[in-house]
Amino acid sequence: MSERKRREPPIDPNAVPEDDGRPPPFDDPAERAFLSCVMVLPSVLDLVPWMHPGMFYGGKNRLIMEAAVTLHTAGAKVDSVTIATWLREHDRLGQVEMHYIAETLLSGQKVEHAEDYARAIRDAWRMRSAIATLRKHASLAYLEHGSTDEYLGALEREVLDLAAHAHFKKHERLTPILKRVYDRTAASQQSGKLPGIPRGLRDYDEKTTGIRLRTLEILAARPSMGKTALALVIARNVAGRLPELFGDEDAYHGVAVFSLEMQAEECGQRLLAAEGRVEYTALRQERLTPDQWAGLARAANRLHTLPIVIDDTPALEIQALRARVRRIKTEMARPGYTAGHPTRLRVVVIDYLQLLRAEGDSIRSREQEIAMVSRTLKTLAKEEDVAVIALAQLNRNIEGAAKGARRRPQLSDLRESGQIEQDADIITFIHREEYYDPSAVAPGEEGKTEIIIGKQRGGPTGTVHARFSGRYQSFQDM
Repeated sequence: MSERKRREPPIDPNAVPEDDGRPPPFDDPAERAFLSCVMVLPSVLDLVPWMHPGMFYGGKNRLIMEAAVTLHTAGAKVDSVTIATWLREHDRLGQVEMHYIAETLLSGQKVEHAEDYARAIRDAWRMRSAIATLRKHASLAYLEHGSTDEYLGALEREVLDLAAHAHFKKHERLTPILKRVYDRTAASQQSGKLPGIPRGLRDYDEKTTGIRLRTLEILAARPSMGKTALALVIARNVAGRLPELFGDEDAYHGVAVFSLEMQAEECGQRLLAAEGRVEYTALRQERLTPDQWAGLARAANRLHTLPIVIDDTPALEIQALRARVRRIKTEMARPGYTAGHPTRLRVVVIDYLQLLRAEGDSIRSREQEIAMVSRTLKTLAKEEDVAVIALAQLNRNIEGAAKGARRRPQLSDLRESGQIEQDADIITFIHREEYYDPSAVAPGEEGKTEIIIGKQRGGPTGTVHARFSGRYQSFQDM
C-alpha cells in the first residue's frame, strides 16, 4: 500500500461550495438583525451561549460579532462605538466601515426575537458545515484514506456530531425542576410502579428502583458468573414491556446491545434459550428434540417483535460507539419502528467495557484509556437520555483466594481504572459461591446468585438474590 500521507483539506463552512456562482446557504437579514439586538442589549449574548463568530457568513457581520463577544466576555460595554473602537484597535475597521455598523444598529429589530434570529443563523451555518464536510470527504475518497470502514466511520461521526448541534441545553430555574420532580413522584406513588424501568428481577428492582435514564451502570464479575446472561435477560425484559403497562406515552423501550466479544448469533442463541426454556447446549449443538423445537418456535415468535438491536463489531472505538448509538436512536424514533408504534432507545448494553478502545494524544497508559472510555460512556448516557449498562471484568485475585477466604467481589476488584468507580451511578457484582464450591449450596438453592450492589449514587447498597440457570442461560427470582 502506498505510504502517501493522508491529506485533509481544512473545512471552511463559509466558503462557496462549488465554483459555479452559487453561494452557500446564509441569512444576511438574520445576521444583521441579531447584531442590532446585541448592540441594543448586549445581554442577549448570554441567552445563546452556543453562538460564535464563525457561524456568521458575512465577513463584516463576523467581525462585528467577534468584537461584541470579545468585549462582552471581558465585561466591557458593548455598543456601536465600542465595537468600532475595538475594530480600529485591531486594524479591522477598514474591513467593516463605520457606516455599516450604524446601518446595522438602526435596522430596528425587536430584541425579544433575538433567539429566533440566532437559530436562523445557526441553521444556515450547519448547512454550510454539512456541505463543507461532505466536500472534504468526497475529496478524501480519491486519496489514501485507510480502510473503507475507517473512512465511512469518520464520515459518519462528523455528520452525527454536526447533527448534535441542533440541541443546546440551557440552564433552568429551580421552580420547573421541582415541579417535574413532584409530578413524577406523585404519579409513581399513585400508580405503584417503579420510578425506573424494571429489569424483571423483583428484589434487584426494589433495591435500585429500576433502571434510571441518563445513568451509567456497571455490571461486573469474573468469567462464567453470568454477566452476559444477566445483561441479555435485562435487555429482553426492558424491550418486552408493553407501553401501556409502563405508562410511557405508548412508546416501546428500545435496547441496543454492543457485543464486542460474542457474535450476534450467539447472543441470539442465548436469548432464545432463556425465552423458550431450551437447553443452551442442545441449541449450540443444533440437536433439538421435538419439544425443544416447539419451545424454540414460541420463543422466536415472541422475541422477533422486540425492539432489540445487536452490534457485534469487535474492538470498537468509543467515539464510533457514540455515533452508532445516535444512529440507532434515530432509526428507532422513526414512525412504525415497532408494531406501528413509536420506539425510544432506552438502554444501551456493552459487553464488555474493557474491550472498548479510546484514541487520543493524551492517552499514555491502559488506565488512561479505560478512564476515557468510562467518562465517555457517562457523557453518552446524559447526552442521549439513555441508561448505559456496561459489563466489566474483575481482577483475578478473587479466583486465587483460598477456600474460605474472601471471594466476594468489591469495588477495589474492578480492573484497570478507579475512574470507573467514580463515573458509575450503580456498580453491581455477580457472585455464585456454587461456582467455586458446589458443596456450599444447600439443596433447593442450586443456582443461587448474589447480586451485590457495591455502589448506588443516592441509594442503598447491599445484596439481593436471584437464581441462575446455566442450562437455559437465564436468571429469575428466587
